[in-house]
Amino acid sequence: MTQASRITDVAIVQLEDGSRATLTCTCGADGAEELLVNNRRVSTTSDGKLIADDTGAELEVVGYLGTWRPSDAPARPA
Repeated sequence: MTQASRITDVAIVQLEDGSRATLTCTCGADGAEELLVNNRRVSTTSDGKLIADDTGAELEVVGYLGTWRPSDAPARPA
């Protein structure tokens, strides 16, 4: 039996245009995590910053919705 992915809202972030959106973490049964904001992939840096993969812009966390923190996610390769 295959375990399903778990989707969790983890933070509110401020986008490049000043609007706010929910950062969602999809955690697979294999331990893999994918971070998304408005269907855009987001990565973390080794120092815990959130970076939009499509634009390279840093997204600012303005509030957390639980215990998750950017340092909990695997950093993207340099």
